[in-house]
Amino acid sequence: MQNGYNGVVLIGDDGRAEVQLADYLFAAKAAPFRYQLAAIGAAMPNRHIFQEIEHSRFFIAGGVPGKKVSREVTAVRNRPSARFYRLDAEQD
Repeated sequence: MQNGYNGVVLIGDDGRAEVQLADYLFAAKAAPFRYQLAAIGAAMPNRHIFQEIEHSRFFIAGGVPGKKVSREVTAVRNRPSARFYRLDAEQD
C-alpha cells in the first residue's frame, strides 16, 4: 500500500528547484521515501535529490536552468488501518 505524489517543477537559474508538498501528505507515511526524476526538454545527467524531504519539502539540483523536471515521491502507508489490512503484492 503506497501513496504517490507527482508533478512538474521548473529548474531555476542556479540549477536547483524546491518542491513544496502539503504538510498533511506525509503525516501517515513511513520512511523511506522513494524519489523518481525525469528530465523534460533537455538532457540532465547530473540532476539529483539535493536534500531529502524535511518539513514537507525537498530540493533537486544539477538541472538545466529554465527546463522542467517531472518528479514523483512514493511512500508506504503507515496508518493503523493500512497496517491491519496489509495486502500481499504476490500470492501463490
